[in-house]
Parts: sequence; C-alpha cells; structure tokens
Amino acid sequence: MLSDGGNAIDAAIAADAVLCVVYPHMTSVGGDLMAIVWAAGESSPVGLIGAGRSGELATIDAVRERGHEQMPARGALSITVPGTVEAGTPGREAVLRSNTTMTLVLEEPLRIKVKQ
Repeated sequence: MLSDGGNAIDAAIAADAVLCVVYPHMTSVGGDLMAIVWAAGESSPVGLIGAGRSGELATIDAVRERGHEQMPARGALSITVPGTVEAGTPGREAVLRSNTTMTLVLEEPLRIKVKQ
C-alpha cells in the first residue's frame, strides 16, 4: 500500500479490510473507528471519530412510544450505524488527502475474497 503511494491510514484501512475477509468472526466493518492522525505537512493533528450513532428515526419519542423510559440495552432499538465505513472513506479523503483511491486500498482484500 505504501509503495503504491498510499499513506499509513490507507494501509490501516486495507489491513482492516483483509481482516474482515480472512477473520470475519473476529472483526468487521460493523465496528467503530477512532484515530488521531497528524498528516505530513499539517500544523496539527486531526481526530477521526467514526462512532456508531443512532439511526435518524431513533428519537426519544420513538423509544417511549414502544414502552421504554430509557434506551434498552439490547434489541433493535439499541442498534447503531457502523462508524468504521464513515470514518474510513469520506473522512480519509477529506482529512488526509490521500493520493490513492478506495479501489486501490481495497484491491488486495477483494482479490483475497475472490480466491476463497
């Protein structure tokens, strides 16, 4: 990844994608991603926060309408939107100004998946 013009974040995203292919029971894109990155040439670090958030229709009123006074710990109402994809794609492009495309970053994981 680095020899193809990518940066450390590109390499980390590619490595995570490979893990999703070869160890899907241990990791997935359904998780969250938090990183502090100080890109070359920048004057300060930038935080990427890809934390799972609630869906746009998961309001307090919607939870109460289903008979809950507080957010349940389990079940459909407690599911969040995965943050890894959100932080790993637009965040990567906007914050890190990578010279590579997501197609290049994901090329090896996709090749591995096809061989399986």
